[in-house]
Amino acid sequence: AGLGSTPFLAAYNVSKHGVVTLSETLHHELAVLGSELKVSVLCPGFVTTNLADAPARREAARSAPPQAARPDAMQEMLRAGIAEGIPAEQVAEQALAAILEERLHVLTHPEVEASLRHRAENIIAGNSPTDLRRWTALATASPPRTHPGKGTGD
Repeated sequence: AGLGSTPFLAAYNVSKHGVVTLSETLHHELAVLGSELKVSVLCPGFVTTNLADAPARREAARSAPPQAARPDAMQEMLRAGIAEGIPAEQVAEQALAAILEERLHVLTHPEVEASLRHRAENIIAGNSPTDLRRWTALATASPPRTHPGKGTGD
């Protein structure tokens, strides 16, 4: 989180990018001042939690604007990512190790490196930093059929 830009999650992306740049700025400022204080910023991938079932998440999915990707499909992608995520205990162990090693960025998933490299190369080349094919398919897919008055949340 905080190192990429996922479509349809603008507020989430901004908040996570903000934390990363705040942490990087604080890291630089402390170094320039010769402080012994250090900063680490946790940028996890999917973690096996109950985030997808949180009441606020369900409400946000129901109130998504019509032009957004299908909320049910976004919710399913979130659930699938979480199901394949790493345990929160493993994230905590990695975070503690990074703090003890005085590492700035704590990347919990090895595949993030390739994604960051791809993003940087695309930005330098003047291309979109995100492969939008899967998101375009999600946004344009037909919603599942429901019977009138059933399963629509109305």
